[in-house]
Amino acid sequence: MPGNKNSYAQRATLDLWLGGQLPSVPATVYVALSLSPYDPAATGAALDEITADSYARAALANTLANFPAAAGHDPALKTNGADIVFPAATTDWGTAQSAYYLDAAAAGNVLYGGNFAEPAPILSGDTPTIPAGSFVVSED
Repeated sequence: MPGNKNSYAQRATLDLWLGGQLPSVPATVYVALSLSPYDPAATGAALDEITADSYARAALANTLANFPAAAGHDPALKTNGADIVFPAATTDWGTAQSAYYLDAAAAGNVLYGGNFAEPAPILSGDTPTIPAGSFVVSED
């Protein structure tokens, strides 16, 4: 699943490297599932996120174990080092088309996001998981 930097993260990166403004780095990164294709201008409050009763964003500590060092160049790539596991669906959630990294458990700022290679229907009883190494974001 390839991903790209969101508009918020693009501005924060530019402000960091040109202006020396340090962004607030989250201790925990949250992953949201969306019923729509990836939108680089989406906000944490508006990304067509799943709203089913048992759904919640998956939380990962923002560490090198969960996000190993970036590799490569043109583009540089970063992958998830651990499975991203969501709560078990107690109802049908719909078809997830994309996923987003955010800095908050609700609303918040979108950092990166991308489309699934194949949209994933999530049915009651499923435990949606994004396997380690498969949510790849790029910096180019």
